[in-house]
Amino acid sequence: MNVMQQARRWFEDGWNARNEAVMREIIDPEAFGLVESGLVRNAEAFFQEMYWPFVRAFPDLRLEVVSTFSDGENVCIRWRASGTHLGDDLGMPATGRHVHFRGITWQRYRGGRLVEGEDGWNLGGVLAALQSGQGGGSVAVMAAPEPLNLA
Repeated sequence: MNVMQQARRWFEDGWNARNEAVMREIIDPEAFGLVESGLVRNAEAFFQEMYWPFVRAFPDLRLEVVSTFSDGENVCIRWRASGTHLGDDLGMPATGRHVHFRGITWQRYRGGRLVEGEDGWNLGGVLAALQSGQGGGSVAVMAAPEPLNLA
């Protein structure tokens, strides 16, 4: 399986289908990543600090792969996400707000396993959007209805 196929499995089968077994198959136990909140030092830290808090906070979280690009063992994924904040796992009570945001993830694979990653998607903006207002409603953070076509 090539790196783009693995990256799609990461998003579609791992995040969207909530299949932790697929993610554990893909990620190397010693993988590390740079995420919005800082350095994640290994696979277990990823699950504890990122994956489970987000899927508990946004039980309907959906990540749509917009496009991918690969170069050898590296793959870059543009994605859009949406979900309703129904859990208390992000350091604040559930707001009931529906958010839309987008980001880019870079991943490096070795021997078919994810060994390094980096995300960029404005976590601070998402948290600020959740904290603003009176709950309920829908907010967009860095969201565009369709990817920009500048060609």
